[in-house]
Amino acid sequence: MERTGNNRIINIIEKFAKKFYLNNLIKGLFWFILFSVSLLFVLSTIENLFWLNSSFRLILLILLIISLTIFFSYYIALPVLRYFGLFRDKSYKDFALLLGNYSNTDDKFLSALELFELNELNKNELLLNELSRRSNELSKINLKRFFNIKEYYKWIIGNISILAIFFTLSFTFPNQFINPLVRISNYNKIFPKDYGFKVNVLNTNFYIESGKSFVLNFEITGDKIPKDIYILSKGNKYIPKKTLDNKYEYIFENLTENTNFQIIAEDWISDEYEINVYNKPSIYRLVANVMYPNYTKIANEQFVNIFSYSVPRGTKILFSFNVKDADSLIIINGDALNKYSVKNKLDYQLQILKNENLQIITKSIQSPLQDTTNIYITEIPDAYPQILVQLQKDTFSIMHYYVFGSISDDYGFTKLLAIYKLTRNDSTINGKIPITISNNDLIQNFNFDIDFSFLNLQPDDIIHFYLEIYDNDAIAGPKSTKSREYEIKIPTKEEIQMEQSKQLHVANSKFSNIQKELNDIKNELKQLENQWKLERKFNYEQKQKWENLIKRQNDIINELQNLEQNLQLSPSYDENLEIYEKIQQIDELIKSINLDELNEYLENLQKLMENNELKSEDIEEFKLQNEELNKMLDRQIDLLKRLDIEKNLRETFEEFKDLSKQFDELSKKQDPDELDKQNELKQDLEKQFEKYDSLLKENEKLRDPFKMENIETEEQIISNEVQQAEQNLQKNNHKKANENQKNISQQLNDLANKLEQNLEKQLQEENAEDATVLRQLLKNVILASFEQENLIKNIYQQNPRLSNYQDYVRKQYELQEVMKRTKDSLYMIGKRQPMVSNFIFDEINKIEKESKKAINNLNNWTLGHAAINQQNLMT
Repeated sequence: MERTGNNRIINIIEKFAKKFYLNNLIKGLFWFILFSVSLLFVLSTIENLFWLNSSFRLILLILLIISLTIFFSYYIALPVLRYFGLFRDKSYKDFALLLGNYSNTDDKFLSALELFELNELNKNELLLNELSRRSNELSKINLKRFFNIKEYYKWIIGNISILAIFFTLSFTFPNQFINPLVRISNYNKIFPKDYGFKVNVLNTNFYIESGKSFVLNFEITGDKIPKDIYILSKGNKYIPKKTLDNKYEYIFENLTENTNFQIIAEDWISDEYEINVYNKPSIYRLVANVMYPNYTKIANEQFVNIFSYSVPRGTKILFSFNVKDADSLIIINGDALNKYSVKNKLDYQLQILKNENLQIITKSIQSPLQDTTNIYITEIPDAYPQILVQLQKDTFSIMHYYVFGSISDDYGFTKLLAIYKLTRNDSTINGKIPITISNNDLIQNFNFDIDFSFLNLQPDDIIHFYLEIYDNDAIAGPKSTKSREYEIKIPTKEEIQMEQSKQLHVANSKFSNIQKELNDIKNELKQLENQWKLERKFNYEQKQKWENLIKRQNDIINELQNLEQNLQLSPSYDENLEIYEKIQQIDELIKSINLDELNEYLENLQKLMENNELKSEDIEEFKLQNEELNKMLDRQIDLLKRLDIEKNLRETFEEFKDLSKQFDELSKKQDPDELDKQNELKQDLEKQFEKYDSLLKENEKLRDPFKMENIETEEQIISNEVQQAEQNLQKNNHKKANENQKNISQQLNDLANKLEQNLEKQLQEENAEDATVLRQLLKNVILASFEQENLIKNIYQQNPRLSNYQDYVRKQYELQEVMKRTKDSLYMIGKRQPMVSNFIFDEINKIEKESKKAINNLNNWTLGHAAINQQNLMT
């Protein structure tokens, strides 16, 4: 009971206190809103009217914050705290008096509170009863009537009205209310005043490299474009340049320090801008040490400030980047990005295996600037080696070949291989032959010969042959290039024989055509000579004919030169040694004709004719050249024809012997297919008999034919035996047939030996006869030489006016005739003996010419010139 009465009094007073402070809070909120809105209106009006700079806007912002903080603390925060019993400015006694005033109870609440305090000091039953009575009485008072809710509504409506007016005006006139407040709250930003125009700076970055010029670009937009526009910097005004409509440009030239500026347009001035000046990080020296691969033999090099390179594959390059105002380098190589810290220098090495494009970026944490350097490196790939090859068959051996060629590479070689593949039936043999070359010479020719006899070649074998050259690429490994592949097909014996005959016939045909042309020239020359002797000069028509003759003679020489280069007489597998030597001798005879001298003579003759200096001696010389060339060709034709007959005869003899062997082998067999084999041999035998008969007819056309025997009797006997063997085989009488075949073998062998012996005997007799004649001719030449020597002594040791002088001249004629007969005899021997060299005929021709000159000089009594001619005869 005691405690309940006590609490009731305190609770009534506490409730009144809270209602009191709540009432203050509602009123404070109104005044705070009213003050805040008023203050915002005042500040926004000030900013709108004066468009303050950043400093003044900061002051207004601080003033706003402080004012709002004070008002909020006093009108809002403090009532709230007092509502909860903190920082109260009144005691319970004050609230008891206020409560008595409000409730018209005078001091009842105060006396009750004092009685409560007295009871707390002195516990008394009477006091407690009194306190309880008063508490019951006072608790009946309704405290709500002291705080009228309608009065609260008035304040709330007032607050809402003020806020509504503020927001309405703010959204209706934002430039006058909202925007100024935004500018105040963002005091550190530049908010240009609306002057009817707007200045927009187009630059995004305000920094530049030291020493460079900064280009300021800005534009002016709006309804009213100002006329007076300036750039204010360091207290000076500068006029910008108008570039386009309402766009302007001003250049701050060669800046070396930070620079501030403002833009002025009539009475408008911008905030201050700052141009920051930095030293640009850069590479001021680039050193490249280029180390070429050793195998290229290229000396290492050093380059300074070169940014484009072309180097062989595998080259190593050490770059030294010397930098200034930089603390880092970024090197971008393809997809790789590497960042390096650097003070003054950075070394970077790479090996070039492909085209490289390096991008080097220099940077510094002290500067937003950076520099980019590009280095372009082109890889020069090691080229494939080049090879050219020409394969030439030896004239006298089907196994022997000459190989000529050239190789080239950019850096050198490791090896050259000759590679062959022999194909025989279904089997192959592969092989390689190393060829010696210089590994260091980049361009070189080579030649070597190869003899395939070590492969034991057989007819119808096929050799595929080529060369393969390897370079010295030490990076990717040696690369190789193959030459053209040659296919060498080994011909059969019959094919070679046919080819030989074809070559001989072609050579004979060409020589005959040339000889015919020489005879035509000879006839025309005779006519021109007769005209020359009459007039001693040429008219235009005659000169044209002379030129035509010289041209035709020159064409003949060119054709002979072509024949010398292209004529090849190939031997057979088992060529007779004597035939082989004769082929060589004839080939050398053809190539020993002194065509260069003839060409030189024709050129001189052409010049003499053009200068009208032609003499009768020159015409005689031309005739002599024509005649001698004709004789040479005549000799070659006879030699080739004789050789063709002799060669074919020897081949026929060999075929007879080969058939003899085959018939002998057949006579030892009794096979079911023996008849077929017999028929094959019969056909081959008939071909050889026909060939011999044909050679017999061709031999009769030779000027000096062989003494060939007519073998019709032997042919008939052998043919009869062949017929009987065939009949016996048809009757299955193999025994009797084998006897016939044995007889055929013996008869063919005897026939071949007899014909071969007769040919050898004839050739030996010819050789002996020719040797005897040659010895006699040599003797005659020696005697003529002595006679010439005596003649020289007799002429020049006696008085030439003596009557016997003409005898000496006649003696010179006789010596000339001796040499002429000697030459004619040698020509006759030379038509069947190729061993007689063209050199001998050249020397005899010289003797003959000197003899004619000596006779002419003797007849003209020019003894000095005659002496020179006679002396030449002796040498």
